[in-house]
Amino acid sequence: MKVITPIKRRRELTRAAFRDYYETRHAPLGTRYFPFEKYVRNHIVESEPADPGFDCLMECWLDRQKALGLLTGEIDRIFAEDEGRLMTVRGVGVDAEEVVIAGSARGVDLRGVRKDVVLVARDPGLDRDAFLRRVWKWAGEVAGSAGGDCERIVLDEILPGQDEAGFPADAVLTAWRAADRDILRGAAPPAGVRVRATLLVESEETTPAELKAAFGTRP
Repeated sequence: MKVITPIKRRRELTRAAFRDYYETRHAPLGTRYFPFEKYVRNHIVESEPADPGFDCLMECWLDRQKALGLLTGEIDRIFAEDEGRLMTVRGVGVDAEEVVIAGSARGVDLRGVRKDVVLVARDPGLDRDAFLRRVWKWAGEVAGSAGGDCERIVLDEILPGQDEAGFPADAVLTAWRAADRDILRGAAPPAGVRVRATLLVESEETTPAELKAAFGTRP
């Protein structure tokens, strides 16, 4: 299962300090305790609005129930303390289904790769299937216009029944840049699709070899 979690930094931390702590302390802690299949942190470089309510969109693939079962007792205390140094509240993730709309299959990102990310929501009165069809078509058209400047575009459908998590969108589009120019940012959405936030992010991904080596190496 893929899980997407928006994470908001503590007020006294700059985004640079937040990213440094996340990458040098918090992410390595997570890889020791949780059996991630894939683990990506998308750190915001620019955004519209300037404060979309979070500073990082974390993506991970894991057995959610197994992970929640591990987060008890002393392990829960360790993570609560570390999260308290980094984020305003504990991140609450949502389950998502990822589909590659255009371009090559997803592999392992080089650290620091830049992507456009757009969070979109459906207008009231537009059913979910129609919304997803419009988003899919729109993303395909954007990819076609971008040509070789776009490596791939991925759609994350936020699965229904998770309203209590408060995720600010019904779907997330991500475009991998093959050149230093906007792909999704600034693209006009179709009728019935509202843009909640547009982001330029830099990604940090822990490689499969690093995940395998780290898991279970608890201090």
